[in-house]
Amino acid sequence: MKGVTTTGFEFSYDPIVLDDMRFVDTLAELLDEKTDEFQTLVCSSRLLTMLLGKDQKERLYDHIAAKNGGRVPYSALEPEIQQIMGVNEEPGKN
Repeated sequence: MKGVTTTGFEFSYDPIVLDDMRFVDTLAELLDEKTDEFQTLVCSSRLLTMLLGKDQKERLYDHIAAKNGGRVPYSALEPEIQQIMGVNEEPGKN
């Protein structure tokens, strides 16, 4: 799977990652309303490592930091994760 987010981050990942139950468990914990804020951040980081790998994840952080004064705020990261995973896409669009 390859794509570009609306902020211009180019990414690629092997869709087989989505079929790994460790990925599914991490995603479920991330989306669980009972998960506290700190654990949500931990799950987001873990999920990105599983999906993109360490190097590409660091590139994403650098991409976000360049637009946010050197910081990687979760508020800027969350929409990137959603776009990379295809959340909020139009039906039939990859």
